[in-house]
Amino acid sequence: MKRKAMALSAVFGFLLSLGLPAMTSSGFGQSLEIKNYDGVPYLTGGIGLGEREEMEALGRDYNIKLVFAVQQGNYLSNVAVMVTSSTGGKVLEAVSDGPWLYANLPPGTYTVAATTLGKTISKGARVTAGGRTQLNFVWPGR
Repeated sequence: MKRKAMALSAVFGFLLSLGLPAMTSSGFGQSLEIKNYDGVPYLTGGIGLGEREEMEALGRDYNIKLVFAVQQGNYLSNVAVMVTSSTGGKVLEAVSDGPWLYANLPPGTYTVAATTLGKTISKGARVTAGGRTQLNFVWPGR
């Protein structure tokens, strides 16, 4: 067993010396990326426990959280998201890389449309300066 650990350590060190990405809690070389859509910062992901923990830590600074799943409880990714203001202007357009999307929207009232599995679900959201709004989008099973 000690030999295996030493061998893995040597391989890990070798990969680092080549400048290749090492395995992280959120996947091989992946790190969460804060994105921006027309001045609105957002973060997507949540695949795997490590990435969800990282998102929760980073997500404290965001005032809306969207969660995507099917009725059976399985999480979804590759969900197209469109957030529009009460006046109909597009505030955010993104594709979620995982089952969670965090965004930092100006306080206001919005319509959030999420599309996957050939179906769009729309929900209203009221976002305030001092808290976090969470919307759960659940599609019927496949």
